[in-house]
Amino acid sequence: MIEIKVDAGEVQPALQRLSGKIKNMAPVMQELAVAMEKQALENFRAESGPLGQWPAVKKPHKDAIGILRVTQMLMDNTASAFDSFTAMVTNNRRYAALQQLGGKAGRGRRSVIPPRPFLPVKPDGTLQDGMEEKLLGIVNDYLAQAVDG
Repeated sequence: MIEIKVDAGEVQPALQRLSGKIKNMAPVMQELAVAMEKQALENFRAESGPLGQWPAVKKPHKDAIGILRVTQMLMDNTASAFDSFTAMVTNNRRYAALQQLGGKAGRGRRSVIPPRPFLPVKPDGTLQDGMEEKLLGIVNDYLAQAVDG
């Protein structure tokens, strides 16, 4: 399994402010994780991700309903996870990292697979465009509730 640390920009300081105001951060983390999972699934449907449109497949499978969607297993194994301190989107398929990051595959590792990132994070660890704003909006909603309530 690979782990990518994300630079969440303004989200981390907002989470720190929020953690000082509420005791149980799990509901916040759950909502953040679900938002990232939804974005990953939308990336599959749009055949694009944090780097833009995915490169076409040279020899598409006859049963494919889209890029990276022959059996739906990669898409179907994308899931969110959270606890009181962490929000994440994951994929447990063995080849998920190869599709996310690109690399060599096949017999003798002669086939070059271009990156087709479906998780909402860029190779430099920053969030996909628009994702930081979504996550910050969620945290700010909780902050407003904590102040009002």
